[in-house]
Amino acid sequence: MLKAPEEKTIFQLLDQQNWTLVVDFVQTGFTCQDILVQGNIESYQIILPVAKCFLQSDNATLTLVIPLTTHLIDVQFNLTGNSYVGASRICVLGPSMNHSASYSSIQQLSFCEMISNDDQTISQHTSVQLDFTKVINRTESLYDNDPVVFSGIWIPTVTIKSFNDRIAYEQQGDYIRYLSSRQILSIDFSETQFYIRNIQEPIAKSGEIIFHNILFSTVCIELFGLAYLLFKLVLFPAVHWIFIKIMNRYS
Repeated sequence: MLKAPEEKTIFQLLDQQNWTLVVDFVQTGFTCQDILVQGNIESYQIILPVAKCFLQSDNATLTLVIPLTTHLIDVQFNLTGNSYVGASRICVLGPSMNHSASYSSIQQLSFCEMISNDDQTISQHTSVQLDFTKVINRTESLYDNDPVVFSGIWIPTVTIKSFNDRIAYEQQGDYIRYLSSRQILSIDFSETQFYIRNIQEPIAKSGEIIFHNILFSTVCIELFGLAYLLFKLVLFPAVHWIFIKIMNRYS
């Protein structure tokens, strides 16, 4: 991706933002001991540590909190047991950051997506694609000597590859949903090959405004001088001549 030299810091801030993945398994009988979280990075797999795993107050929603070590990773949840998942909510969180020396800052990332079916549980192997795009805002100052201000944020796009086993149940029977001893939720993180740049700049710089004001004032003075000359050279002599004629007629 082509970047301007002064935009280097804002891109670094976005790349350095620490992400946290929060997944809720809704209406499930799985427990924390039934779930193993692994990260698939290219050709190898690693075990991802779970910072928190707890059951919500409704006793039906299991929540897992996983810090992500990289933005490009495939996170796979392996749920072992003869249970089910009614729905799942995926959230990606990241703190705001700023770099005062370069007038650059990134906004807080707070994104959630609900995965559910209207009348049945989610698929035994649900695959979700999360594509993140960098959005850069470049704000030009009114004054030439003031610095350019940069702000950035990640914008996600969600693609659910599979989350419904309806066809399999219709062809083979509903009983097969109770035969599986393993359920998988796969979340693939990736970054788009492009970024979005928004440029905000004043209609005119301060120097241009001053120049136009001086030019306008000069034109006004010239118009006033021209009007004065017309009155002095044309109107005043004409009025004076008419006045003399009238005075001569009545004298």
